[in-house]
Amino acid sequence: MKKLLFLLSIFFISFNINAQLVLKLSSVTANKGDNISIELRTDNFTKIQSSQYSIAYDTMLMQYIDLSNFAPGYEDIAYTEQPGKKGKINTSWNNPNGESNSYPNNTLLFKINF
Repeated sequence: MKKLLFLLSIFFISFNINAQLVLKLSSVTANKGDNISIELRTDNFTKIQSSQYSIAYDTMLMQYIDLSNFAPGYEDIAYTEQPGKKGKINTSWNNPNGESNSYPNNTLLFKINF
């Protein structure tokens, strides 16, 4: 079994941030060929209007399927694999109403399925 490690490159555009935003990817141990879901959870997600970040993964270990289980109000996130570069998922989210979102600590933003 191999422990799957992820790099998370984060660039956040935010307004009225009161504390350091934290994003946490779950750790998963799996066998070759297993389907897995990695959770992206957050702490200090307070008064955020938009975000943009990339998630990198090892294509020798996993094949990206999709994202699922979005937090309420985070469903409008745009995501895609970077053109010509497998192993990197780019995300961009803007609150469609122009308002800020806040979530309690340890809120699941979404799952990444491999």
